[in-house]
Amino acid sequence: MVSLKKHIKTGGVGISFYLYFLVFFIYLQTTQLANAEEKPSIQLTQSTQEIWQRQQLLVTLIVETKDPFARLDADNFQQQGMSIIAYPLKKIEGKNKTQLILQWAIFPFISGKLNLPMPTVVFRPNKGRKQTLALNKLSINVKKLPLYIPPTLPVGKITLKNNWDNGFLIKTNELIEWKLSVIGENIAAETMPPLSQQLVSTNALTILPSTHKQKTILTEHGIIQQRYYQIPLKAHRNGKLALPKVTVQFFDPATGKLNKIQTDQPYIISLDRWLLSTLVILSILLLLYISVRLSSRAKLWLTSVVKRRQATRLFMLAENYQQTRSAINQLALVEGWGANLSLTDFLEAWQEKYGKSAKLETKIHHLQAQYFSSKPVVNVLNKSRKNKISDM
Repeated sequence: MVSLKKHIKTGGVGISFYLYFLVFFIYLQTTQLANAEEKPSIQLTQSTQEIWQRQQLLVTLIVETKDPFARLDADNFQQQGMSIIAYPLKKIEGKNKTQLILQWAIFPFISGKLNLPMPTVVFRPNKGRKQTLALNKLSINVKKLPLYIPPTLPVGKITLKNNWDNGFLIKTNELIEWKLSVIGENIAAETMPPLSQQLVSTNALTILPSTHKQKTILTEHGIIQQRYYQIPLKAHRNGKLALPKVTVQFFDPATGKLNKIQTDQPYIISLDRWLLSTLVILSILLLLYISVRLSSRAKLWLTSVVKRRQATRLFMLAENYQQTRSAINQLALVEGWGANLSLTDFLEAWQEKYGKSAKLETKIHHLQAQYFSSKPVVNVLNKSRKNKISDM
């Protein structure tokens, strides 16, 4: 202060004053910046504490911040005796916070109790200093697989799909394509089962070398491996064919057992081109014949229905025995019951085919009483005329 006063008295501001002011300003800004720096929320989880060899362990790091422009940088995660797949950074933006998510799928090929150090992860806010996150080690108990499990057998779940889209009829000596899909859930790419060795020619089929495409899908629940096979083949004889059976084994960590699956076998018939053409033509002719027959039967049935309705109406409207007799003969002809049926035989034939009809019985009995009995009866023909045809 004495020196400052001295400089002021001499009529100028000394250099030491400016240095003092500059140091104080830097200190103030640094303090404010340090107080303003955010400490993000950190959550590190793992899918399980105990796994089998070659089983997937999913590790998830969630960093929660108020800075929507913050990011995470992680070193390459490598460990001896393990296959590790790093997911790309995922950002979920909310109303007042942002989640930065990193995931790693770990497949240990060694067994035992392991403490894995996490890779270095740096939090980089939009403003302020970067921060190296303090992450705990991963504690894992890796169980050794049974001795009967081969070293390349997949641990997880395998699905086979036989994508045969050539139909059940194929042409002999014509090149076609057979498609197979292998889908592995939570399985390392190194242990995906190869199928080429099982795709061999048979006495009826020539199978050419196949090609395949591999695709890895990263989901929040784990890795999905997809392998698509394209298999060219050719049938060289006529008759029923069988594709080679493709078998895959895998160890199911959920049950601790060895599983075995096979492809479905489609029903396939191979025919020469001329045989196939002949079969198509015969099929068309057969369909035409069936349609003509059905059409003829339909016409006959429709005609009989019309005639039956007409004869039934005449029967119900008959005013004398001659009209009744004519209507009965027409109905008997339509139904194929023969000619000149008596009233009793006609009633029995009708009831046998269509069931009992009280009104028909009444009319028949009255007709018999009116024309074949010496006792007088009430004429019911005019009353019967009013009955509906459906009442029979």
